[in-house]
Amino acid sequence: MKKSFKDIFGMRNYSMINFTMISLCIIVFSLFVIFYINSADLFTLNQDLNKKLELNTESIMIESKLIPVVAKAEAVKKQQDLSLDAREDKLNSLFSPVINSIRNSKQEIYVKYLDFDLNKSFPDSIAPSNSFTKWLQSTDFSHLSEPVFVSGKQSLNNTAAFAVPIVYHDKTVGLLWTEYSGDYLSFSSYVIFSKFLIFSILIWILAIVVLNYCFRKITKALETFSTMIIEDDPDISTMYRKLPELEPVLDKLKTYTVELKNVNSELSETTNKLTAIIEGITDGLFVLDQEWKIKFANTETLNATKQQELIDKRLWDILPMNLDPLDYEKFNDSMHSDHAEHWESINLFSANHS
Repeated sequence: MKKSFKDIFGMRNYSMINFTMISLCIIVFSLFVIFYINSADLFTLNQDLNKKLELNTESIMIESKLIPVVAKAEAVKKQQDLSLDAREDKLNSLFSPVINSIRNSKQEIYVKYLDFDLNKSFPDSIAPSNSFTKWLQSTDFSHLSEPVFVSGKQSLNNTAAFAVPIVYHDKTVGLLWTEYSGDYLSFSSYVIFSKFLIFSILIWILAIVVLNYCFRKITKALETFSTMIIEDDPDISTMYRKLPELEPVLDKLKTYTVELKNVNSELSETTNKLTAIIEGITDGLFVLDQEWKIKFANTETLNATKQQELIDKRLWDILPMNLDPLDYEKFNDSMHSDHAEHWESINLFSANHS
């Protein structure tokens, strides 16, 4: 047995207005869901572009601050009289003030400098991030010649970063890593998407309110239209301005109403003629149903039974207790057979039989 849409969602007993209202709400909600799914990629792409632009700007500013420090660092690395540890300590003392200053002014940005000759990142006070470590392990940066944007799509979790090669005297001597922290990116994304989501929810609620208002007005107009039809209100044509779709309905109803009045008139005329014929019979005449209830009795029958009303009374409640057995037998034969029974009963409704 096939089930309809109304059966599946338990809306069999809902009115057409309610069913349409719920269906439209489901359709609108489904469209919103599809819209969110399709806009997810666009939202992610937009976020990546924004991150890239912001980080590019920040990286350029940080690079300009680090160039003088890199020049001093290259001079320190050439001091062969210093041990490796001593040179690393000096580089750390050079990079730490600048990078820590940047970190203090922009706490959402993670900055690290990697020296290629020493294969060491500075400053020591800032631990390498997971994203920085993973990228170094998975990338051949020895031939890096231009900035590279690194996003979360490269298995670095929720990360956006710029890897900028630092060139000194036509030689790539190091790498500047500028990264937005995952927490900052998540918070930024949630804030932007939440605003978008709240706005969409408000539109969804507004759509439901408007639909509900419109359906209430339609329901009220239909109720008024029905009342005007029943009362045969001459001002019913005013409803056409509100619901012009009802005009063909009313025209059809008028046609049916005229036909029904004609049928009722003919039926009433036929009934009156039949009643006049039956009342003209000098003998008593009554009609029974299958439960022995009287459905029609002429005046002669009323006079014979001395009753004011016989309709819906059982025959056995009217007949005398000492009913002639022949009458009883003939009545039962007539009721339970397909043919007519003819017999003569004397004083059927009299208390005493001859």
